[in-house]
Order: sequence, then C-alpha cells, then structure tokens
Amino acid sequence: MGATTMPHTVDPDFRKELLRFGAGSLIDCFNCGNCTAVCPLSEGNVAFPRKLIRYAQLGLKEKIAQSPEPWLCYSCGECSATCPRSAKPGETMAALRRYAIAWFDPTGLAGRMYRSTAVTLTVTLLLAGLLAFLLVALEPAQPLHGWIFGLVPYTLVHEMGMVVFALLGIGAVAGSVALVRKYRRSLDGDSPLRGLPWSARLRVLKRLGREIATMSRHAQCDEEQEQEPEPWYRTPRAIHYSVMAGFLGLFTASALDFIFIFFLHWSWFPPARVLGTISGLVMLYGVGVSIYQRYQGKATYLTSSTLSDWWLLAFLLVLAITGFWLEVAVSFGWQQPANDVVLLIHTVMAMELVLLVMVTKLAHALYRPLALGLLFARQEQNLLQTSRGNDD
Repeated sequence: MGATTMPHTVDPDFRKELLRFGAGSLIDCFNCGNCTAVCPLSEGNVAFPRKLIRYAQLGLKEKIAQSPEPWLCYSCGECSATCPRSAKPGETMAALRRYAIAWFDPTGLAGRMYRSTAVTLTVTLLLAGLLAFLLVALEPAQPLHGWIFGLVPYTLVHEMGMVVFALLGIGAVAGSVALVRKYRRSLDGDSPLRGLPWSARLRVLKRLGREIATMSRHAQCDEEQEQEPEPWYRTPRAIHYSVMAGFLGLFTASALDFIFIFFLHWSWFPPARVLGTISGLVMLYGVGVSIYQRYQGKATYLTSSTLSDWWLLAFLLVLAITGFWLEVAVSFGWQQPANDVVLLIHTVMAMELVLLVMVTKLAHALYRPLALGLLFARQEQNLLQTSRGNDD
C-alpha cells in the first residue's frame, strides 16, 4: 500500500495539558505494560492503555488523535486497580477521550469547557438564558397561569427544534469527518474499506450493529472484575446501556413527534408517547443508579468523577423529571401555573443538551460506534491480506 513514515511532533509539556482534562499521574507510569496485560479488551492489533499513555508522555498529539483506541475503552478500572505505580491509567484513557472530543470540535468550545469549570458554568447559563429568551420573547407575552403551552407555544418549540437539530447535524458531520480523516492518516491516507469485498463490509456492519445492540465488549469488562460481582442490573454495562438506550429512545421519540405533529399535522402520535415513556423510565433508572454509585465512589472506575460527568448526569436527571411532570400534566389535564415554568426548563435544557452533544460526554454515542466500525473494517482487511498471503 505504499506505506511511508510520517513525521510527528513531540511535545514534552503535553502531559501537563492533559492533566487539565482529568488524566492520571502520567509521570508515575514507567510503561511496565501491566495495564495492557490485564485489560480484557487488549488483543491483536488493539493494545491499550500502555500505547496511548506512552503517546501522552511523549506529547504525540497527532498520534493520539489518529488512534481509535481511546474510544474502545469502557473504563472498567481494572488497569487502575492493578497498576503497581498507582498511575491511574483508566483516568488517563478517559482524559484522552475528552481530549479527542476537543480535538475534533471545530469551535474550540469543548476544550475550553473541559479545562475550566468557570467556562463550563458560564456557557451553560448563557446558552440557557439565550434559549429561554428566544422561546419566550419571540411570542407575545402570555400570562404565567395560562395552559401548558401558553408561555411557550408548541409550534415555536418545534420551529426552534429544527434549527437545533440542523446545528447538531452539522457538528456531528464535522466531528465524524475529522475522526475518519485522522484515522486514515495513520494508514498513510489509505481507507480501511479499500479492497474489502461487499461480503466483508456486510460482516463489519453486522458486527457493529450487534455490538451497539448488545454491548458485548462491555460485558467482557464486567466479567473480568476481581471484586465481588454486582447483580446484572447494577453492572457498569447495564447502567451504561440504560442511560444511552434511554437517551437515544427519547431522541427518537422526539423526532417522531416532530415529524408526525409538526409536518403531518397529527394531533398526537401514540407510538412516540409510548416510546418516550419507556425510554424515560429506562434513562431515569440508569441516571439514578449512576449518580448514586458515583457519589459512593467505591468502584475503581468511579473513584474520580469530573465536572463533565456530573454535568451530563444532572442534565439527564432534570430532563427525565420535568418530562414526566409534563406528561402527567397533559394526561390528567392539570392546569397549574408551574406547568409553564417546567415546560420552559425542560425545553431549554433539552435544546441545550442537543446543541452541546458534540462537545460533551454524549459525543461517545457517535465516536465510539464510528471507531469500532473503523477497527472492525481494519481487522477484516488484515484477515483478507493474511488469506491472500496463505494462498500465495
């Protein structure tokens, strides 16, 4: 494939910058390789965290951005629990994911928010204030005691929703293109799909779909835990699955509601209501247990939580509670002045969360499947080359 050696700039001060993203003690790591040896997901051409930590120590920022490995880690904490130097490699892997999100963000906002609590709070409050102003000021003033859509009309919510979804799409495309381009640079510009027959490409898609649906790789992490195993419904995999499945279900329900009510002018769409209710309960369970477990901090992978972790959980918790409040109010016809305020809070926070998806931890929902797809494609390519070599 005409591979060439590409130069990389070494930045010894990078480890100081990475500390601001929540990295572990990079200076204590002497690359013994224990973390890679105990990691249940290190196999074949996927060797982490040792490789990524070495990149971080040397300041090879371009190599880090080109690596899919940070997204393949599920933060089981096994590496940190067994590190002989207490260098906390699991925290470094999490910091590398935050750094990658900042790297792929063309606005530069992600990096500023991850590095500064003040910036995170300022952006959150200013954006919430702006969205609230637009939702209220664009419509003639309504008395606060009006019916549930008196203060914030339903049509206006959906019109602003169109803008929000459009901005989300632009951010998602920009981030995805950046990740793929960086990965291709690690292959000297080659594509992991080049030369793959359609049968192999279908295997990649099936494997990726199965992984997204079952999170089987995450299950490997749970099985390798040395401490007393948790009941299945409190395992990291189950909690992670609950939060992500619930959020994606709510996202889908909102999209269906948007299409059928705003575009097709239905009075309401029952399947969206059912999907939204079930997804909300699933997400509320995952968020509630995650908050409780992080507060306890007993598990190795939860001993250190950053503001970005708490920020996301707080948003999801408030969204779930206000969403159920509004559903009950509509279902039972409760006409309370507080409904307008709750609706405004729910709408503003939902729009803000969608707008900030690609600069927060929720970006995992896009980058992890994309990285897995690239990895699976590369593995299929390696198998194909091996098969051809054996035939020769």
